[in-house]
Amino acid sequence: RKQSPVDLHETGGEGGKCTAVHEIRTRGGAHRLHDTQLEYLIESNKLRMVFPRRPCLNVEDDRCWEGRPPLADFPNWSSGQTHFSDMLNLDIKVPGEHTIKGEKFDAELQMLHLHLTDQRMGLIGVPIRATNTGFNREYQNVLDQFQDVYNDNKAECSARRSLRKGFRPPISKNETSRVARQLQEKFDPYTDFLKTVYFYRYHGSNTEPPCFPITWFVMTTPLVISMEQLRQTQSLILTNVDGSCRKTSVHNNEQSVARPIQDLANDPATGQGRPIMFCDATDFSPDP
Repeated sequence: RKQSPVDLHETGGEGGKCTAVHEIRTRGGAHRLHDTQLEYLIESNKLRMVFPRRPCLNVEDDRCWEGRPPLADFPNWSSGQTHFSDMLNLDIKVPGEHTIKGEKFDAELQMLHLHLTDQRMGLIGVPIRATNTGFNREYQNVLDQFQDVYNDNKAECSARRSLRKGFRPPISKNETSRVARQLQEKFDPYTDFLKTVYFYRYHGSNTEPPCFPITWFVMTTPLVISMEQLRQTQSLILTNVDGSCRKTSVHNNEQSVARPIQDLANDPATGQGRPIMFCDATDFSPDP
């Protein structure tokens, strides 16, 4: 099976030639980060935002706008009903899973999409690089939502431990800070996190069981965050506990929850190396 992640580089040949004629065209969703329709999960190997599916097909119809997730029109994915795929999940993993020409990254943001009618799955990967001066406000707005979940889990754990000792403290959900942070802008992960329109494209899998087939579009320019934001991301994933005080992370001794790089050399279906398509400014221009 074609597995992911891989080291991304130009493989050459016909299979590596870019056939895309336009960028990944996107539309932000209808939700604000604090809307109750969005779900925030701290899982064993990632931070995950979960979006609801859109209520109807026509993205120009006002009735289809309410409750709509972010949408992506992937190049060469035409359909008679809709070109757009729904974003299902936005995941953050540490460290980055893909490498580019051997270069490793501090984290990776992954946006999973499912076409509404054709059952095609596309995954946008965004490498993340941390620097001393790279504070990213949009990234922090997302981290703040996960921090609330982390704090709630910690408070529930503390309350459980107190009960065992005969105390009954209230479980604080820290609603005051949440109300103060509520953002009025609708969340657009593409505008916030995609710093280029160019990408590597290849056929692989998602990076955790059951590792189903998927088409990857990994952006060539990393998202820059601060070192403090990277430490917060690591802490949220690696030190979270559930309400029963059990640690949830499955990180290894290197503090990593990333799947190792997989072999590109031999495609079991063809006996040949898997091609990686590389698209840059020589292949298409950004949309106006």
